[in-house]
Amino acid sequence: MANSTIGNSKAMKEEDCLGCRLVSGFGLFFIGAYLYRQSQRQSGTFSKITVVSLSAVSIGLGVARICNAPLFPKDK
Repeated sequence: MANSTIGNSKAMKEEDCLGCRLVSGFGLFFIGAYLYRQSQRQSGTFSKITVVSLSAVSIGLGVARICNAPLFPKDK
C-alpha cells in the first residue's frame, strides 16, 4: 500500500503531462476569451471593467498553465 496514488500525490503535483496542461490551459484561455466577448455587451463602466479584469486573469492563468510557469516558486 506504500505505492498508492495518495502517497505519490506530491510527485503528481510537480509534474503534469502535456495533455493535462493543454486541456486545462486552453480551457482557461477560452473562458477568458468568452468573458472578454461578454464584456463588450456590458453597459455599465464598473461591470465592464470587472469582467475585463476577470477575463485578463483567466487568460493569463491559461497561458501560464500551458507554459508550465511556476506561479508560486518554493523557497529553498
